[in-house]
Amino acid sequence: MWKYGVPLNAKCCLKYKQQNWWECEGQVDKKYKLSGIGKWSSDSGLKYKGQLKNGSSHGFGEAVFPNGSKFEGFWKKQNMHGHGKYFYLDGSYEEGEYKDGIKQGESKYFTKEGQLIEFRIYENGKLIKKFASN
Repeated sequence: MWKYGVPLNAKCCLKYKQQNWWECEGQVDKKYKLSGIGKWSSDSGLKYKGQLKNGSSHGFGEAVFPNGSKFEGFWKKQNMHGHGKYFYLDGSYEEGEYKDGIKQGESKYFTKEGQLIEFRIYENGKLIKKFASN
């Protein structure tokens, strides 16, 4: 379906940097870039669904990484940015803040059952301090 000369939803397959393939589906803007709600996946196994802006993950979304780990939270220009939860392969997860794809500030680490294990503090992506929850 089209509105004012722009498709409301689109599907595409892109080749990026001579090597990687990306499959995309969702709302597009007047420049035919994914904007609004959509999803994309790459041949490397990376998958994303959620809000998009100017063809990038931007707003709230969920990504599943090739190793099986997962991130649910906020994105800015294709990077984890703001509050989110990172789920590890064993089911445990860490909830905290990210800036430009890097862990920053305070976070909480939980078991897969949701029991708080420890508090962690990051500076520029490096763990600098952790405290037991007891």
